[in-house]
Amino acid sequence: MNPFPSPPMARFLSLLLPSFLLGDLAVADAMSLPAVEAQEDGTFLLGEIHFDPGTREIRLPARTGESDAPLEYALVSVRGKVHETLLVTAVPPSHLQTALLLCHYQPSTVILERPRLDNRGNPVRPLEEDERQGPRAAPPFESQMKIRLEWSDESGQLQSYPLSELIQNQLTEAVIPDSPWIFTGSRFFEGGYMADITGSIMATYLDADALLNLSWGGNQDDENWFPRRDLLPPLTVKATLVLTPLALPEES
Repeated sequence: MNPFPSPPMARFLSLLLPSFLLGDLAVADAMSLPAVEAQEDGTFLLGEIHFDPGTREIRLPARTGESDAPLEYALVSVRGKVHETLLVTAVPPSHLQTALLLCHYQPSTVILERPRLDNRGNPVRPLEEDERQGPRAAPPFESQMKIRLEWSDESGQLQSYPLSELIQNQLTEAVIPDSPWIFTGSRFFEGGYMADITGSIMATYLDADALLNLSWGGNQDDENWFPRRDLLPPLTVKATLVLTPLALPEES
């Protein structure tokens, strides 16, 4: 059963959405949220985002970033740190936040809480591995997802890679483990939605302002991870990021 309202309700929903689902985001950025448009196949459009609340799949456009500097992000908006990202999109982070909520993803800041810091104030390793502070609860299943990048090559063949396979350690040549992405939701500061202000969307290096953070053991390293240019599409090619929920865990 599709829990999302039927297509005739889409226009009504788009009027209710900011105040009903987004809380403070409605105050900060409601005027920039486009209407939710129902499609004939039962999916929806929100600006440039295509989403399906039934399957919880979300699609948004992106292009390869131009920088070969160490990466802190897999995706930023055009207002973000384009010199430290794998991909760039014109989609405002608050639009993606809205689509995530409508697809029943649950924000969780568990992976951002109480990190162990070095003498510069930077997190040094995952709290799960920090015996001094004890184990940390896992993020809720509803906050976790997989993300892949799709595009058509010169011959028209579809190319599809998990984002983790497109980032490589310059020292070991290892790629990032295919760990779940966590919907951390960003934050509000002095009435502003920080993901929109900073342009931070998908962070490989822990960032409380980002909309999503990658849950892996190296998410405190901002010096050794670089784009895999041999796999990425050319800068001029339009690509699509595809967000999908994790498969339900098997019952033992």
